[in-house]
Amino acid sequence: MLSAAVITAAVVACQPSATPTPRETTVEERRVALWLACEECISHELDAVRQSGRLAVPLLETALTGPADTVLRNVARSAAINFALAREQHARLVAQARKARPVPDSLVFVKGIALRFQLSHRTRAALALHLIDPVGASALFRERLREDSLRRTYAFGPTLRRYLDSLSRAP
Repeated sequence: MLSAAVITAAVVACQPSATPTPRETTVEERRVALWLACEECISHELDAVRQSGRLAVPLLETALTGPADTVLRNVARSAAINFALAREQHARLVAQARKARPVPDSLVFVKGIALRFQLSHRTRAALALHLIDPVGASALFRERLREDSLRRTYAFGPTLRRYLDSLSRAP
């Protein structure tokens, strides 16, 4: 005979969880994420995104706005850790050389790394969009640049604006 504890445990285990389980990421989401985050991109990440074709377009259009805040926080956290390690190494080298040199500001360093990552993320999204659908991407880039200018938000910044402009004019 089954005990009440075993039956209760079985009933509880069969009930849907109060917290939803995360949904599976699609192949396209994984491909786009790998392409946007790769450092040296030696595993044909861009080719994989191009293989996804039109299925990757909505993901890449979203990526044009930049990485998610959580991703940027992770990049900043990683940069802060790397900066702390570099600062320790710098202090050791200065002590060895017995020369006083200025130590860079960690906030400037972390902000620079985060901005570089964001620019890389957005330009990679633009490039993949352009390779998948040059005509549609050109129209999208012109529209986004026009909206950015009209709102005077200049969210794209000068480097990304020049890049999108050059891609929107490409054949």
